[in-house]
Amino acid sequence: MVFTLPEEPVVVTGIKGPVTQRLEIRDLMRNKPMWYLFLKGLQSFQKEDAKLLRSYYAISGIHGRPYTPYNEVVGRELREDEIGNVGGYCAHTSIVFATWHRPFLALFEQELYQHVLKEAAKLNDPTGVYQEAAKAVRLPYWDWALPKSQQPEFWPKVFDAPTIKVDGFPTVDPNPLATFSRKSLSINPGEEWAFSRDRTTRQLDLGTKLGQAVNARNTSVSKLMFTDTDWLTFSNNGYVKSQDPSQFFSIEEVHDKIHGEIGGTMGSITTSAFDPVFWLHHCNIDRLTALRQAIRPHAYIDEKGQDVGRNGTNFVSQRGDVQNNKTPLKPFWRTSPTAADAASTAKYDAVFWNSQQVENTQVFGYTYPETFDRSKVRDVDKFAVIVASRARDLYNADLRPRSTPGVFARRAPAQVSLAAQKPLIVEKIPAEVTVAEVAPDSTTPQVEALEITLSEMQPTEAVPPRDPSDLIEDNNTYTDWSVNIRATKHILGKPYQVIVFDGPFNPDPARWTSEYNKVDTVAVLGQGGDTACAKCREDQAHDQSVAGEVSLTSALIQDYMEGQLASLKPEDVVPFLTDNLHWRVLVDGVTDVPREQVPGLVVCVSSTTVSFDEHGIPRYSTEHTLHPGITDGRPAGLNAGEEP
Repeated sequence: MVFTLPEEPVVVTGIKGPVTQRLEIRDLMRNKPMWYLFLKGLQSFQKEDAKLLRSYYAISGIHGRPYTPYNEVVGRELREDEIGNVGGYCAHTSIVFATWHRPFLALFEQELYQHVLKEAAKLNDPTGVYQEAAKAVRLPYWDWALPKSQQPEFWPKVFDAPTIKVDGFPTVDPNPLATFSRKSLSINPGEEWAFSRDRTTRQLDLGTKLGQAVNARNTSVSKLMFTDTDWLTFSNNGYVKSQDPSQFFSIEEVHDKIHGEIGGTMGSITTSAFDPVFWLHHCNIDRLTALRQAIRPHAYIDEKGQDVGRNGTNFVSQRGDVQNNKTPLKPFWRTSPTAADAASTAKYDAVFWNSQQVENTQVFGYTYPETFDRSKVRDVDKFAVIVASRARDLYNADLRPRSTPGVFARRAPAQVSLAAQKPLIVEKIPAEVTVAEVAPDSTTPQVEALEITLSEMQPTEAVPPRDPSDLIEDNNTYTDWSVNIRATKHILGKPYQVIVFDGPFNPDPARWTSEYNKVDTVAVLGQGGDTACAKCREDQAHDQSVAGEVSLTSALIQDYMEGQLASLKPEDVVPFLTDNLHWRVLVDGVTDVPREQVPGLVVCVSSTTVSFDEHGIPRYSTEHTLHPGITDGRPAGLNAGEEP
């Protein structure tokens, strides 16, 4: 076929000039000129005419809706009825999940940068200090996995403030991080799909919800960094039959948790890129990917790639295609295409970025605080140790060798919702279904639901101080515990969360995500049968399952610190979890879906050994032990003899 070319194709170059670090947003805020210019640049970017390819609206729309070709890029002949109905470009549950988003972010950043420069030019700047500050501005990342000891707030207040006052500068009004409004934009007819209102929305009380799970997510990131899995396992959350529990966690699965927790516009993949926080969240995902690449330099996507039976139809691919390190990351041009390129599929594909070409972030003009000196250390294995040490200091908050200072922090104290003395749900094992969930004629085993109040949960005697490093065995190892979850992605026709608790919890579903005993969630970003995403419809037809994990170790350490648990050994943890582990399914942030009404949901518990190398870096074993006795006979629980 002969491909159509736009009159002025948008080429992804990144930012030309010296390679510059992307900063964590709270670090960016400390440099007032850069912080102000970033905000003003983003504000200007959001006001760009929506019909322009370089606008905030058009670039955000690449990720999903409105499912119109960007840059005229398609990879095959599209029927007229397919336009707006074949799923755009985005690569989720795919081996190119992380690498596809890299040029996507670079495109956003290069256009944002132009607006930052323009805003700097408006300031009275006789010494050129603001122009220099503008040149250093890059898209910041939001590190939602920092341990509690290193972040004062889990949901930065600047994400919600209606206006922002930066010392020495005019007030930024409205705050472009709080929302994106389409109200003043000239949007094509029929594209009012993206928002239920005139602006993007989010769930409430996000600081509490994110804070309750931060230790578990810190551990999840540690496992991503320090488990020797291949790129396919690391890259995406697709489930394969008989998949080992060591392969249930991925960068995509961790990414999904944040989308699910924020909810609203971010809660749907089809609209999430319109929320300004999407870009800071994905910048962090790109950073974590870069760290993992440095730590595991020999485990990047290769020519073998992925059997694309998992993948589906969109503008540029069809079920049955193979994706590997040479797959074009469309619609992101690397160079401007010519008429000769458009006449040949091979030449046309060659002008797009591919995963092999975006392996190094510096091709787009940026790096990160942990990888900034990559070019100075030629030995990749030596650099791997350097970056692993930096990552360990951030993402191994659970336990450290006795010679290494730890950064363990306890979960947040019980929330006000519990202080009101509402009864909490506790269930007697072996069953885990409350009477209210089961019809009178159901054959599901009934349980005696107990009600206790918060005051009854308090220890009657003071617990002697405990050192978490005592949980490390004499051979310098400890046992890591996880809940592994398999779920059918689109079974409920909408996104849903599987929430894991390790103790009593409030019976009100609206309070589950901020409960004291919530460990973490697995977010399943499903869609309905009427979705315009053809890949999603194909996944629905094939009952596509996804795999996820909730790390239990940080919660178990706190249980140890509180005197409820004697050790991390199986002989202590298995009976404790048998009595205290619970899971529930939540949709729309407020509605409980009985677990037995979620076909394909399987919950199991596994453990593995963590050791420390000569540098004090944790190494998670890929050999896991299943503990079906904890979940056997419970709704959606793995039974003895079954596969996870």
